[in-house]
Amino acid sequence: MAEPIIASGEPPRAGRYEGANNDQFLDLRVDGQNQGIISGDVFVADSDSQDYLASFRTVGAAAHDDETYDIMWFSSDGRTAAGGMAVAPDRGGTVIVRLRLDRQLNGLSAGDLAPITVGRRSDEFRDLKVERETERDDAPMDVKRPFQGVSR
Repeated sequence: MAEPIIASGEPPRAGRYEGANNDQFLDLRVDGQNQGIISGDVFVADSDSQDYLASFRTVGAAAHDDETYDIMWFSSDGRTAAGGMAVAPDRGGTVIVRLRLDRQLNGLSAGDLAPITVGRRSDEFRDLKVERETERDDAPMDVKRPFQGVSR
């Protein structure tokens, strides 16, 4: 990393964090129960549709002494890149995250991204949205009747 981070020696608390800098929006997930995996999704900041750029996850669970992690990046087109991440708890319950890519990937430049300060959002890793649609004048589905497939 270009600038060292003075870490407290404590990884962030398990859960979901969100935050942005001028260029990227970060959805960060810290899994404290399953091998300490940290993962995240990076989007274009300030875009109405939150344009997806890439995802990452830690490689192995162990952090180096200064709370830096080796990470692997993934883009939607199947390309990958190695990189690094440093995390440091900040005042007020936020976490400063620094990310690095070893090569360009789906709109993200190689090198260090600007630091992103994220705040804890919830214990759950994702927001799930469920949509239910009903149509008028349709007979309800008979779930007791087995599906009548196409004959061969």
